[in-house]
Order: sequence, then C-alpha cells, then structure tokens
Amino acid sequence: MEGGARIVLSVMGPGPAPISIEWEQGDQGDREDLRDLMYLPDGDLFFRLKPNLAVESSPSSGVYDVFTDGRGYRTALDAPTGGDAGRVLCVGDSCTFGWGAEGAETFPAQLAQRLEGYEVINAGVPGYSSYQGRRFLEIEGWDLEPDVVTFTFGYNDACAAARGGTKRNMPKGESLSDSAYAARLKKPSPIGLVRLVERLKSPKSAPKGKPGKKEKEERSATPRVSAGEFRANLEAVADGCEARGARLVLVVWPLNEIPGEKAVD
Repeated sequence: MEGGARIVLSVMGPGPAPISIEWEQGDQGDREDLRDLMYLPDGDLFFRLKPNLAVESSPSSGVYDVFTDGRGYRTALDAPTGGDAGRVLCVGDSCTFGWGAEGAETFPAQLAQRLEGYEVINAGVPGYSSYQGRRFLEIEGWDLEPDVVTFTFGYNDACAAARGGTKRNMPKGESLSDSAYAARLKKPSPIGLVRLVERLKSPKSAPKGKPGKKEKEERSATPRVSAGEFRANLEAVADGCEARGARLVLVVWPLNEIPGEKAVD
C-alpha cells in the first residue's frame, strides 16, 4: 500500500506547498504597523494578541487603550480578577474584543462590573471566526475552567474566504477557507499513504495567472466558514460546555448576513 501510494503521488505531481506561519509583507501602511504592534503569528490560531500589551489611544486606527495580560487577553485596568463566585470566559471577534472602545467600555468589562464575585476574561481577538474560537477553547480555553462561556461569532465567518494579507501568508491568487488554511499550515507527512489521503482531501491548487470572472465570483461566494462548519463549531462548543458543566451563552449581533442565512432585519 505504501509503495502504491508513492507511485500514485509521483503521477499526480507535487501538491500545494505548505504555508509557513509568518507575516506576509503587505502594503497596507499603518495597518501593517498596527499588526506588528498588536499581534503574533500562531500555528494553530493563525494569529493572536501579544501578551502584556500597553497601547495608548489611536483614534485614526480605531484602537483605544488596549492592555493585555501575560496570556494575551484584553483587560481593563480596574477589572476584578479571581472572583469567588466563578469565571466567565468571553470568546469572540472584534465585537467581544471591543474594537473602537476603551477597555472599560467593552461588554466583558461591563459584565465584570455587574457580576459581583465573578472574574470575566476577555479572550476576543479582532478578525477571529468561529473556527478560531473553537480551536482557542480546545487549545487553552477549557484549561481556564470557565463556569460560563460566551461565544460570539458570525460576521467574519460569513465574509468571503480570506486571501493573503496583513495577518495571513498565502501565495498570490489563492483564497482559502479557515479549515483549508489550517490544513495547509501542517507539514506534509513523510509517509506516502498518509500524504495521498491528505492530497485527496485537500483543496485543489489555485490556477496560475489572473483569475477569470467566474473564478472571482466563486471565491467571493466562498465564506471563511461554511454554514455546515459554523453549525459544527457551535455544536462542538456546546458539547464541550456540557461535558465540563459550564453554561454556554451564544451571542448573535443583528447582522445583515450570517452563515447560511439571508439578510435579517
């Protein structure tokens, strides 16, 4: 079987090269500077907030007094910690992080002020999808032993599949969903049979040259997280909470579009 797999691979030719987890050198000016200031590349989560950040207000970039603790979670300077009643873990995108809001104005910070005895952790990261939120919980979130988990995603999931940019490193012309991007971050196995299975399951390489109108339409119609994947991520988080006796609170903002749904009022 191993020999046969190697022969098939030699006939199929080389597959897509794995993606290295590093910043792509973009041309977005101040946004790139902000990326280098606030984020770190991450092999599992694609990117994450730097620990021990202290960024003063920069209204032009939408950043207002961003402070992170030693784990890279956004905190308000006067936020209660180590609550006796329990711990609330807020997982989400820029809405949870509080883009454009000062530390004390984010909804996790306001929860901390209102829930006496609870420690509230703001683990929101701008640009995150439900895929990244689920992976965050699997990698480190569950280890925090939360009593309550707020899970707030939708907008980034429904966005068109991400291309190379300030927080991603992809060959030009490619557009990958989050799950496909994660698969390309993995190094190929030296075992031919495993590589063959991976090749058959992996997305096809993008054609060289400029994409045609049809290809552009297909890319723009492909979300970062499909409706089925979005549902699977929510179910996995719900199962994780149930297994650990934690309460799950799903927060859905009034968006114009969410995965698998038409526009809502």
